[in-house]
Amino acid sequence: MSQAPPPSFADKPSRHMLWRIVLENTIVGISYMRDRKLVWSNPRMAQIYGYEPGELDGQPVRILYASDHDYAEVGQMIAAKFNNHEFYTHERSQIRKDGEVIWCRISGRLLEPLGKASASVWVIQEITDKKRAEDQIRRINQRLEQTVARRTLNLSRKNAALREEIERRRAAQAASVESREKYQTLFRHVPLGLLVLDAGGEVVEVNRTLQQYLGVSTRSALAKALSDSSYVQLPDGGTTSLASLVREHRYVPTSADPLIFVWERSSRRRRVITMVATALAHGLGHAFVFTDVTEQRRRSERERVQEAALAHAGRLSLMGQMTSALAHELGQPLNVAQSYLAGVMRRLDADASPEIVQAMAKAAAHLEQAGAIIRNVRGFVSRQHYRPAQAVDLPELLNQTLTLLEHPLRSASTRVKTSIDDGLVPINGNAVEVQQVLVNLVMNAIEAMHGTPAAERWVEIRLAQEADAFASVTIADHGPGVPAELAPRLFDPYVTTKADGLGMGLMICRTIIESHGGALRLLNARRGAVFRFTLRQTK
Repeated sequence: MSQAPPPSFADKPSRHMLWRIVLENTIVGISYMRDRKLVWSNPRMAQIYGYEPGELDGQPVRILYASDHDYAEVGQMIAAKFNNHEFYTHERSQIRKDGEVIWCRISGRLLEPLGKASASVWVIQEITDKKRAEDQIRRINQRLEQTVARRTLNLSRKNAALREEIERRRAAQAASVESREKYQTLFRHVPLGLLVLDAGGEVVEVNRTLQQYLGVSTRSALAKALSDSSYVQLPDGGTTSLASLVREHRYVPTSADPLIFVWERSSRRRRVITMVATALAHGLGHAFVFTDVTEQRRRSERERVQEAALAHAGRLSLMGQMTSALAHELGQPLNVAQSYLAGVMRRLDADASPEIVQAMAKAAAHLEQAGAIIRNVRGFVSRQHYRPAQAVDLPELLNQTLTLLEHPLRSASTRVKTSIDDGLVPINGNAVEVQQVLVNLVMNAIEAMHGTPAAERWVEIRLAQEADAFASVTIADHGPGVPAELAPRLFDPYVTTKADGLGMGLMICRTIIESHGGALRLLNARRGAVFRFTLRQTK
């Protein structure tokens, strides 16, 4: 069946003809079917499948499926799920006229009771690029999960939630009949913002989806939103009204060169792509199509942040390997130096100068301290095999940690004040993992006080005995503290207050503490940030 010629219009066309022209020029494929045969389809649907306008009319829908199996499977799903009160939506691979396989989202509704010759209306959207983008994002998520999976199972749940969020799409709705009500229903319910201008550039129709984008529900609110010159923010930094944007002919966006602007009204902020339907004749002007791409931009930005985080994690891993190798190489010359110094001290006679003896003793003490630092570094960065929990002396572990951090504390002009309860019972856990938490929290405190006057740079650490066989460790700094709006999400992945932070440290710390049966919290404080974690003690 060939495409019917465009009808003749008077100076002011009827709304019935207005719906028809808009639908024949929309960017989604629309068809009317009976007995799984295409009775009518718009030019966009023919373009999606590589046919000429009108070439699909009268054809069986089987030609759009790559195999009889796909065709029969869809028929079975329709028979099982279709009724007069539901929309049916699915995503499926289909085939173009030239044999190319594409992905489409297909939405439809039955217009008559289900039967052999039942009439139905369908909306087709090509989503091939979306499928490719989803595959690419899925591969990135898999690489990221492999990097951090050994530290936390929580991250995999977050990535799964992200994938679900990416896959959520607003289902397309459409309803149509062959009469004027069909075009009116389709225009109102198509899941794209539509705005129609007359020949004079005045707005003659806006559909409900665009009203939702604009955040209006009444005619007076719509008129104000269209004419307010502060709501539309252009790429060049200027502002204008939506009515002026679509009326001006200095810029006519097309599908190849769309106009992207920001719509901001009250607390509503959306990024919108605008395109114009072409070849609208008979004095109707133009029909503009609006698509909200706010979530797509946010997903793209999250993808960029994840890629940067993955690269950062790789650099940190390499740095740990280099540090471990350096500590291994320095250990032997330090041991040799200690041996030589011990030999010299044994050979000093009783008449040796006290100053020389004292200097030699201090040199031996510093060499011993250097060796302890090297051993701490190697133990901290080396690969740790699983071993059962052991009794760990918290005060001793704290002293070792502060020795390990002596250089960063001295470089940052930061002093440490410790308070330890008497009779503190050893905790039950992995010393290296607990030390990792201590290092992370103390380093965070040092970095948080970068802008604090040197005289006020104090880190206060308290080891206390708690009830129910628990010990607590409290670490407080005198920095600016954690912003109130960030505090509830501080332990989530990729959340950080640092300009170059990875956003993984606190999440890993919480996972380690919880694996030891304790809890890590951010406490309210008048000044600075206060973190406290608890650990179960030996019985």
